[in-house]
Order: sequence, then C-alpha cells, then structure tokens
Amino acid sequence: KRARAAFGERGADALSAHLKAEPLPPTTKRPEPGVTATPDKTPPKGKTKKAEDDDGPVSTEEMLVSGALLHAAIALADDEPNTAGPAATLGAKFFGRGMTGFAPDGIWHEGLFSGDKVLDIAASLIMTMRSSSGADFGFSTVEGLAQAGNARMHLTSTNRRDIFNFGDSERADLNRTWITSFLAALYGNPGVPATVAPGPSNPDSPYMGIAGLMLYHNPHIAGYGTADALDAGFAGAQVATLRSAWNDPKGYFVAVKGGDNSKSGAQLDLGTFVLDAGGVRWGIELGTEGDRVAGMTIEPSAKKFELYRENTFGQNTWRFKGAGADDDDKDKAKAPKNKGPVIAVPAGNQPHDATAEIVSFSSTPDKGMAIVDLSKAYSRYAKPLMRGVMMVRGPKPFVVMQDELKVKGTSEPAWIMHTRAEVTTTGNKAVLKSGGQTLTVTVLSPAGASIFSEALSD
Repeated sequence: KRARAAFGERGADALSAHLKAEPLPPTTKRPEPGVTATPDKTPPKGKTKKAEDDDGPVSTEEMLVSGALLHAAIALADDEPNTAGPAATLGAKFFGRGMTGFAPDGIWHEGLFSGDKVLDIAASLIMTMRSSSGADFGFSTVEGLAQAGNARMHLTSTNRRDIFNFGDSERADLNRTWITSFLAALYGNPGVPATVAPGPSNPDSPYMGIAGLMLYHNPHIAGYGTADALDAGFAGAQVATLRSAWNDPKGYFVAVKGGDNSKSGAQLDLGTFVLDAGGVRWGIELGTEGDRVAGMTIEPSAKKFELYRENTFGQNTWRFKGAGADDDDKDKAKAPKNKGPVIAVPAGNQPHDATAEIVSFSSTPDKGMAIVDLSKAYSRYAKPLMRGVMMVRGPKPFVVMQDELKVKGTSEPAWIMHTRAEVTTTGNKAVLKSGGQTLTVTVLSPAGASIFSEALSD
C-alpha cells in the first residue's frame, strides 16, 4: 500500500510542478542509496491525523472531475498559468491517489463498468501528457493499470458482450471498446480481440466510438489471442470467474464474488453470481437502482439498503426468513473497527459491514473451482456457510454450485437466482427457456428440496 501511494503521490506532485514551471518537490525524488526516506507524518495545518486517515478511496465522480481539471490545466499552461496552476494542484491531488484504486488486480474498487469510466479519462490524460511533455509522470506505472486488461477480459463472458456487473453497475456490458486497444498497446495483449469496431456514434453521444479506436489502435496488438488460463481469481476484489472455453460465444461462463459490503458502490451482495450458456445470460445481476430513486446513494445508507436492487433480496445469493440464533441483538451496538457506525438493514439481509473471502481457487484444463466463505455475511442465520462453484469442461460442459451451511434457530433458507427466462418448475427441477435455448437446473441435495418461481414487479 505504501508503494502504491508513493507512485500516485510522486506522479501527481511531479505533474503539478511541471504545469506550474516549478522545481520538482522532494516527494518526487527517490532517496539516495543507503538513505532511508522518512515520510513527514505531520498533518497539514487545520487537518487532524484522524481526518487524514479517513479520506478513503477516491470515487469515480471525483476521478472524472479531477481528470477534467488536469486536462484543462495542460491546455491553459502556456496562456493562463495562473489558472492552470491551481487546477493542476487540485486535480493531481485526487487523480494521483485515485489511480491506486485499480490495485492490485486491475478491478476498480466501484466495479468494472465504473472502472471503464476512469480508464477512459486516464487514457486520454496519459496520452495528452505524453504528447505535450514527453512523459506521463509515472501514472502508467501505477499498480493495477497493467492488470486492468486481464481483469476486463476475465470478467467478460464468453459472448464477449456481458460482464459480471456486480455492485452499483449501470450496465451489463462495456461500451468503451477502445480501452481494450489502449491497454493492450501499453501493457500487451492478454489474449482478447484488441479491436471490436462499435459502429458510428450518434453525434450527441458522449462516447468516442470509432474515434477512440483511431486514437488508441495499435496494429501490432490487433487480432484474436488465447489467454493463458480459462479461469481467474482476484484476491483484491474477491471475485472469481470460470468458463468452458475461449472464443466460443455459446460457451459456459460463471462468476461469483465475495468482497466487502461497506465499500462505496457496493450492494449487500456477497455470494452473488451470474451464469451464461448458449449465448444467454440465465442468472442475471439486476444492476444499480436509478439515481433518481428516493434513497439511492453511491455510499452505504439505511435508505439505500431498503431498495430491492441494493439489498440482499435482489441478489443471486441466500435469503433467510424467520428467527435466527442472534435475534436478541446483543452484539448490534458493537461497531466494527474503522468502518464507522452500524447501518440498520431490513431483516434477512446481510449486514452492511459483512465481508467474504475466496478461500479456495483452482484451475486445470478439465475444470475450474472457487469457494467463497459467506459465514460472516449470514452468521445470524447460519454458520458456517460456504459457496462453491465448479465448471466442468469437455464436449458437454456443465456447472455445479454447492452450498454447505448449518442453519441456526428456526430460520428458513432460500437459494435465489434472478432470470429473464421463462421458467417451468417440477419438484427439484426447473427448465428455463430464452432465445431459443434451454437450460435445466436440478437440485441434487438436500432430498425433498423444491424449486419455485415468482414474477417480480418493475
């Protein structure tokens, strides 16, 4: 973490000094050999050490604004230096720190789609700095950026369209295709089509479309590659993806997540998953609520978690009804360290401060497997609770999901998956139909379990 912060701060400070025509500040200079740099631990005037520690990650919106400020500063540096200087200082302060938000796996801390917004302005800024001054001041070397292309590749389904849109994702696909070319040209092609022409853009579109491909395309990284592995586990984001094959638009794809419910842009969605087969997304993520809906915020709040899409009920995970073993609320007053006050959530939901880790991951040519420990997310109703997902490859691939749990009290567990498909259920089987394709879901255990479906209102 200290190394990532140093990269961000040095790059930001160097860029700010360059635009103001000032000497490089001490923070941008590496210590002499044999000399250990001692950071200044004195908080800025008017700011306490606690407040400094509570700054938290830079949001997507802050990155877009700070990136715009830096673009403006570069454009005004020669003609309006008095305006460019303050803009550079303010923009670099947030942008330099925010670039570490992709570390360590290449997945932006508010999700893949929001990360593409940040990559969009980062690509433009890095190339603008290189063309205007011959250097990008270390921004392109920040940990996480080099891994972003690999993360985007693995979190995109076999149909090369749908992504694992967990959290407050606005879309289930990535609409900035030129970013693939930019990342591949800068860091190498991990094995994806480097260019996918999106077609002409509407004149009113805020996206660059073909213009972005023209700006960032590198002919040496175009074409269809094959990635080193079919599956991927991301320890930073606590996400795992498994697939039956590459370059098969009708192949199987499943992704599952752990993570931290208290993060900005998070939902109460630990354990949620998506499932694709035959070119159809069968298990869907509902995405974020509209920003005009009452109570909707990017940050965690009690009002936000009353919304169906944002709470546990709107996810592909477990739902519990009835009384759990800890319904006396004896531990409710205990706030988690460094996470602020406890936020009340509707009964049956995961706590807003719950976390879950991928505790096991493996990938072989024959199969891929990931296990998520959801015990902290459901400790009131069941413990332990482990979710395992396995992709079995071959001529007739299939997916196995195995959940192991011990229920507490009189709570009633329900395994949930949202779908747009037409569903017919009989006992322990469900037949899903969509787009001319059919998927059969079978409950192998426990004996006597049944599947039912219910329609949701808009």
